[in-house]
Parts: sequence; structure tokens; C-alpha cells
Amino acid sequence: MTFAAFTLTSMLTLTANPCDTLTMPPETVCLRVEQHLLIVDATDAAQAQADVRAANFRFKKHFSQNAPATLVSTLTLEQADKLRLAKNGFDVQLPWLSSKALLQQLGPALGMLDETTKAATIERFKSAKALTHELGHVWLMKAYWNEAMGAPGAEPIATTPAQVEKRYGSLGPDWMDELAAVGNESDKLTASRRKHFAELVGTKQIPDLDVWLRIEHPVFAQSKSLMPSVSGVRVLTGAEAEKLLSQSKTLMSPVTYYSLARAVIDFIDATARNAPYDSLARHIASGKHFDTWLKSHGKRFGLPASQVEFKAQFEAWADKSRESGTAN
Repeated sequence: MTFAAFTLTSMLTLTANPCDTLTMPPETVCLRVEQHLLIVDATDAAQAQADVRAANFRFKKHFSQNAPATLVSTLTLEQADKLRLAKNGFDVQLPWLSSKALLQQLGPALGMLDETTKAATIERFKSAKALTHELGHVWLMKAYWNEAMGAPGAEPIATTPAQVEKRYGSLGPDWMDELAAVGNESDKLTASRRKHFAELVGTKQIPDLDVWLRIEHPVFAQSKSLMPSVSGVRVLTGAEAEKLLSQSKTLMSPVTYYSLARAVIDFIDATARNAPYDSLARHIASGKHFDTWLKSHGKRFGLPASQVEFKAQFEAWADKSRESGTAN
């Protein structure tokens, strides 16, 4: 029997383990992982536990604080259940797609492929939309922009117009979001990012760091042209489609955007005396900019004192890393 949604049969109370109060479908398990809660298909449980533990470790290492308690659920929860769980401390909630649901969605496209190929395809899709990556996004939002996201009774942190418009992730700049998300990724995905960046260095195609710090996330920037209009889904004209295609060739690609985020993290980790991400995120959340953070705090962390110096040292580090083989 398939459960598209379910109702928690017991009123949740403040307890050390909310799982004890739940009646679950037979193919679903509820697990505590560190400070987090997983409600997932049994077939996904082992991988989900490993992902959450790894992401939790990386976030704490980078941001010098525990990740906010989070509910990850592959079941569609009713609103009343979400509210009860939020009252139990899981107000950060990340709906997630189970392997079974992903297979159902991709089924028509996979056609008559054999089971081995189907499984490999599913894994590629799961890697492209990694749980560890998305947890980095939601944890950054909760830890540094929660008040600006409308927490009851709280005054907004963000003060500049650029930080109250719709963004790709949090209310901060997209590069800050990706530092948190990419920094949480698995070793396998990290290796892939580093390999791509090494290829960019080797072909002298390192993207301009100033551009990376300024632009919207390429996925978000390009998708805005395809967003529904007031009257419904808008079909692009031939000229608009051609313009979008042209821009996609000249703007930074999503893969390059992510690879540069990974490289910036590696440069900071190799250069800084101690993790600067908490200080940086607080500065950015207050409505200020990367350059002003470097001027105020860079030397304290053993980093350059301006964006100009940071860019120059970053590019020198990239060339040296490639020569020594550590950028691969």
C-alpha cells in the first residue's frame, strides 16, 4: 500500500524522541540522527543517515556552531503534523524525494532500460540534487537569516534592498548560499568540483571572482525568463529563446559557479588561521559586503584585507595548486 500522505495519530509532546509518538506506514521509518529527525522510506534510511551526519559535521566545522535541528521527510506531511513537529523543535523542515518517488517520476523517461541502468540513472539524479547540499542551504537560512525570514516577534536583520528581494536561497547573496551548500557536499561530489576547477585553471579559464561575487546564481538567473506570467505559463518568442541561449554561453554556467565556490572554500581553508565563515555570514546578514568584511576582519583570520588582494591571492593559489597537483 502506498501512502501519499499520513496523519500522526498521537498528539506530539515535547519528548526526547518524537518518533516514539508516531504511527508509521510499514515501509517508513522515523530516526533521530544527532539533533535531526528523519521520516524516510526504509530503503533510503541508511544513506539519509549517512548524509545528515556528514552534512552536520561539515556545517559545524565551517560555521563553528551546531546545525539547526531539522526534519527531513520523504512523506508528504499534513500541515497540522508539520506544526506539531515544529513545536517539538523541528521548525526547519526539508521535504525530500524518496528513491521510489524519484523512480516513479523518471519512469516514463527511462523507458525500457534494464534495472541496472535505471538504478545508475537514479543515482546520478540523486547526486545532482544532493541532500547534503540542500541541507547547507536551509541551515544557512535558519542560522543567519531566520529573523529576516519572518520569525514571530523578531525584527528583520537584513537592511539593504538587495537582501529583501527574492533570492536563489536565503536573503543573502547567492555566492554565500553556495559556500554553505557546496561546503556540505560529499567527498565524491567535492572531488568532481575540484577536478572541474583544475581543468578551468589548466585551460586558463578561471572565472572572474568579482563577477562570481556579483551575479545571481546562473540557474536562477536563467530560469527567471521561463517563470509563469500573471496569466499563466508564458512561451518564449523565438527572439527571447535565442537571447537566452546566447546569454547561457557567455554567463557563468551552473557547473562552473559551483566549482568556483568549492575552490573559494579550499582557498579559505588553506589560508585562514581558523574558520571565518560564521563571522563572514553574520557580516553579510547584517547587509554588508564581502570587501568590507575583509577590510574589518580579514587580517584577524589570516586572509587578505581587501577583495582586490583576495582575488590576486586566490588566482596565485589556483596556479600553484595546479602545478603541485593539489587542485585535482
